[in-house]
Amino acid sequence: MIKESKGLYVAERWKLKSKNSVLRRYYSEWEKSSRLHLYKVASRKKYVTWMVQVGVGNGAETRLLVEATKTGVIYAVDKWKDQRKYSCFLAVCGRKMLANRIKGRKKAPEEFIKTWQRSIDILIIGISDSKASIENRIRSWIPFVRKRGLVVIAGYAPENRVLSDMIEEIAFPQMLDIKRVGNVLFGKRK
Repeated sequence: MIKESKGLYVAERWKLKSKNSVLRRYYSEWEKSSRLHLYKVASRKKYVTWMVQVGVGNGAETRLLVEATKTGVIYAVDKWKDQRKYSCFLAVCGRKMLANRIKGRKKAPEEFIKTWQRSIDILIIGISDSKASIENRIRSWIPFVRKRGLVVIAGYAPENRVLSDMIEEIAFPQMLDIKRVGNVLFGKRK
């Protein structure tokens, strides 16, 4: 069962601390509300060591996690086939942040997971265009999340029944306290 949150309520209630936050410049209200919820949930974590974002895009969530958490390193893993998207990621995250807490990995997530051996505190899975790719990401990355660690599936679209049924079938048995905010699913690892 998915708890659904009203986007504007979340956006009004939880304000970001950072004046220069990437959220204040871009995005629709639903996108803002899901990112604000991510900020709120991530900032509640007392101690975060390892975070992984699979399917990064422009890096808004990556920077948001760095702003929300005071400790830890985030690995941003994406193919970035288009150089413009990678340049956008560098611009959004900032080169200084990349050197300290954000580790950008220009690799396919399927290749990168073969070398991963750590327990993950926060995992963000970006929904790609391929159903097989989504299934592979969920099946291969969620087992690395520690017990009660945060699992975020971005790009969840309940109107696409085939895709949403597949995500619910694979991810939900491994998650607790599932909540939908905008087009993002939040849950804890069982």
